[in-house]
Amino acid sequence: MQWGPGENAGFSTCVPGLLSPPVILDHGYGPRDVNVEAQRGDRRSLWHWMRHLISVRRSRPVFGRGSLEVLDLENRHVLAFLRELGEERVLVVANLSARPQEVQVSLPEGSAFSALVGEAEIEATGPAGRFSLEPHGFAWLSLERNERRRGSAQRAPALEGAG
Repeated sequence: MQWGPGENAGFSTCVPGLLSPPVILDHGYGPRDVNVEAQRGDRRSLWHWMRHLISVRRSRPVFGRGSLEVLDLENRHVLAFLRELGEERVLVVANLSARPQEVQVSLPEGSAFSALVGEAEIEATGPAGRFSLEPHGFAWLSLERNERRRGSAQRAPALEGAG
């Protein structure tokens, strides 16, 4: 992403033709339209959405250091995996399709979940979670070893206007 709306998009003070690769100048994608400077002032921007995702990721070491178990699902358009580090467990569910998808994921015995981030309709019933995912939608969920949220439906929190 370009840094600013000015010449060379804030990357350099050299002659514009000498940048390699050159700055994107296409209408709608050029530095006057898309740049960090402008997005920092818009709470609903891609820049803020990415900062939020990075913040959640950094707050949970399990994402980078935990064991990884890819779950076998019937719906091949959806990727789901479980990360585990010590007592912390995170379930990630992602729709890799350009169409809405539904999938059922078996949850570890005695698990309840709380949504961390993403956009999905989630219903937990018994030992499974049923997910309705928008095109390219996803959810990151913290799995807890208790029954307090079992049987409830919820929506993973999303940053307003992002996705």
